[in-house]
Amino acid sequence: MVKEIIKYPQTPSIEFNAPVRFFNDDLFNLIEDLKDTIKENNLKALSAFQINNPYSVIVIKNDDETYLELINARILKSSDKITTKEKTTYFGDIEVSITRDKHITIVYENRDGKQCYLDCSDEQAVLLQRKIDYTFGANFRQRLDEAGIEELDMKLEYGSDTIVNNSCPTVFNRDKILKAINVMLALTLIVVLSKFFISEDLISSIDRGLNYSFLTILTLVMIYPIYAYYEGKKYTNCMSCQIGNIIGVGLFHLFKLFIVYMIFVFV
Repeated sequence: MVKEIIKYPQTPSIEFNAPVRFFNDDLFNLIEDLKDTIKENNLKALSAFQINNPYSVIVIKNDDETYLELINARILKSSDKITTKEKTTYFGDIEVSITRDKHITIVYENRDGKQCYLDCSDEQAVLLQRKIDYTFGANFRQRLDEAGIEELDMKLEYGSDTIVNNSCPTVFNRDKILKAINVMLALTLIVVLSKFFISEDLISSIDRGLNYSFLTILTLVMIYPIYAYYEGKKYTNCMSCQIGNIIGVGLFHLFKLFIVYMIFVFV
């Protein structure tokens, strides 16, 4: 029977790592449920814990469509560390880098209760290590360092395996908007003050140009917080991306525009 696979943020409602003591129909039915669930979901392997069952049972689908049944599996020895890119059904399509053992030797029991040994390497070794983790109620999150856990949690929060660079850049594209605002404010102020030195005939023409200039600057000031917030979403760990800072910078430039405009009015 096809069973529901436990997925994040669900947590299994059972205790884990219950050794199998009785090799009976209940065990065989559990193994068949694991096989059915593997086929239905097109998976390579499942542990009983992933379908909310406490027993230490793992089923792996071989390339020839046969199945390897491992009961009470334990790692006897391991060697050679490797870093792998892994996904697990529990976390959906989220991929993380994990340090695993390249070669492992496993002891387990088959459905007849006979003790067996298995030497495996590379992809199969990684797969078995992940499934054995599940028999102990764990997943690959427990194998990550602090930075890896932070990255995984961020991916889970945003529901995506694609996380852009979270380091805070030294230059933002929104800085170009601020630069344009500051340059236009400076030029506008220079033109406003130049009215002291020009004839009355030219002042009306200059005033019309200044009105367009103030409107353009105001538009840029209004655009800035919208674009800055959009850009800031890409850098979720950067303090300068906080909405309060964005609004503060926008208000500061709005105040500068107000000062220049007051000078224009009273000149």
